[in-house]
Order: sequence, then structure tokens, then C-alpha cells
Amino acid sequence: MKLFLGLCLTILLISCGSVSESDCRNSNLYELGLEHGREGIELSEFGDFSKSCAKNGVILETSEYKKGRSRGLERYCTKANGYKVYKNDLDYKDVCPRETEEAFLKGMSLAKKEEKLEKKKKKMAKKAKELEEERRKLEEEQNKIKDNM
Repeated sequence: MKLFLGLCLTILLISCGSVSESDCRNSNLYELGLEHGREGIELSEFGDFSKSCAKNGVILETSEYKKGRSRGLERYCTKANGYKVYKNDLDYKDVCPRETEEAFLKGMSLAKKEEKLEKKKKKMAKKAKELEEERRKLEEEQNKIKDNM
């Protein structure tokens, strides 16, 4: 729990742009990379954090961050997650490595196709309702003619 709170604080500080020397020295870079990878966050976010740390005299060792990020991207860059990203109207920031990007994009493509089919289905249902109403009116008109015979 303590690690999670520290990670959340680090992410918050990165997004706010105010990072202290202590924040830099106490950051678990593997966990930060893991979380960034899982969330599909661009590498430039870490670059901003790293620059802020450098201004405070702390040079970060990026290898642990990159290991964590790579591991996190394994979870992010899947067909199922591509589907989820599209369905939740989230932006894909071209973070997936070549070897997994195809599956991720396939998931996005399937979600897009499903969305198009759903729209078409709704349009057809509306048209069917309109046709049913038109059929009902014609039947009433026909019955009036028969009643007047």
C-alpha cells in the first residue's frame, strides 16, 4: 500500500511539474515504468520527470523504468485492451512495440467495426419501426374501405 501511494504521488507530481529532490531519490522507477506501461503513457512523461529531477541535481537511472514500462506495455498492448481503449474513447499514443502493436490495433479495429454495426442496427430498427407504422396505417385504411362496402 505504501508503495502504491508513493507511486500515485510520483505520478501526480510528474503531471503537476513540481518534483523535489526527495521525490526523485525515493521514486521506485520500475513501478513507475510499470504503471506508465499499463496505462499507455508516452515515454515523454518520464522524460519530463527526469528533466525535473536533473534540475534538482538527481540523475535518474532509466534502465529500471524501461524494464517496468516494457512489462506494463505487455499488458497494455493486447487485442483485448485495444478493444477496451477504443470502446472507452481513449487516445492511443503509439506506445506499443511493433511486435504487439498489430494485436492492439486489431482490437481497436474490431471495436470500431462493432460500433459501426451497432449504428447500422439502430438505423435499421428505426426504419423497421417506421415501416411497421406505415403498414399499420395502410391496414387501417384498407379496413375502412372494407367497412364502407
